[in-house]
Amino acid sequence: LKHHADAMKSAEEQAIEERIKEEAAHEATAEQEQLEEQLAAEREADEKALQAEQMSLATAKEAARQLQVHAAERDTLVSQFASTAAIIGEDQNARWSILLKHHADAM
Repeated sequence: LKHHADAMKSAEEQAIEERIKEEAAHEATAEQEQLEEQLAAEREADEKALQAEQMSLATAKEAARQLQVHAAERDTLVSQFASTAAIIGEDQNARWSILLKHHADAM
């Protein structure tokens, strides 16, 4: 009877140990799944942040390119204005020279 009781106790203890192991394995699996989901969410957030940075960089590069285009256009206009002003100045000087010559001839 004592051997039977010991065997029953041992079988009961083994069953309890098995349940504890199963619960621990289940908890570990659930925890691992939660960590994997968290890691996936963090990875997705990082990818979105990287895409936003890349878009921001592309926007900044485009803005810089447009500034260079506008600067080149401005430089062209300034050069054209300077050339026009020089031509007008030369023309004005020529007119004054002619007027002064006529005035001197008239004197």
